[in-house]
Amino acid sequence: MRTMENISGQCEHLPAPAGNPALANFVFREVQDANELLALLKLRYRVYRNSRLAGFVPENRWGIDIDEYDIRSRHFGLYWMHNGTEEPAGYLRVVEDRIIPGSHPIEAIAQRHPEFGEKTYATPAYPFPLMHYYPDAKALAADHKMWAQMGERMCEASRFVVDESFGSPRIASFIVESALATYLFYRQFGHAIWCCTSTHSSVYQRFYDMQIHGGPKQIDYLINGLAYHCLIGTLATIPDRLREKLKEMASAYQATGRIERLIPTSNLPALQTSIESRAVA
Repeated sequence: MRTMENISGQCEHLPAPAGNPALANFVFREVQDANELLALLKLRYRVYRNSRLAGFVPENRWGIDIDEYDIRSRHFGLYWMHNGTEEPAGYLRVVEDRIIPGSHPIEAIAQRHPEFGEKTYATPAYPFPLMHYYPDAKALAADHKMWAQMGERMCEASRFVVDESFGSPRIASFIVESALATYLFYRQFGHAIWCCTSTHSSVYQRFYDMQIHGGPKQIDYLINGLAYHCLIGTLATIPDRLREKLKEMASAYQATGRIERLIPTSNLPALQTSIESRAVA
């Protein structure tokens, strides 16, 4: 299992996989109901508990990761379209600074598992998860307040995971681009923040023109021994080479509620075997 901190985001800029790869169809979309969200929260739990970031997710007998930001998030799944089914392959939530209006799937999950109820409805100490451990959180909070006064909303991409069976830079990049298209172009948010390892921040800066909050001299901050940066992406800084592509993706999302991409995949037989073994289990 892989978290964002150990998947590079260079997908579209790498050569195609060797060995005459087949094209696999992947779909990025928002979850529709509690059952879909539950499957992704379990994926989120497994990935984090088997990574160097296990400390973020307390162990529990249900194998579910839930926190107080989930009810303030829109939850997105990456699905592999296979034999008429959608197999969960990855996940990303986008945290907003308020509770998502309407009936939220996380509430149905909290009703099924009352032990998560208190955490689900708890009031966060900060508007965004990153602020809990970012050393310059006060400056980021001041920026958030200033942008809000200007009518520009901010969001945070969080809990980005890809199932190990599907992990590849191309797939990770598809999720990143889909999130940017959905929130910056379709939902018209002004600013998106992103917690990224210092090693990978150069990739996001190079390909997506994301900026380090506080400037290039901003010091790293450590989480479980790993060095991180707080990155910020805005509509204005999206590079021209990606702008039209992301606008097309946003238009597809607006029209259909989903973004699809055919991705060269050299390990389709292994994927099929993995899916079949899970079905038997």
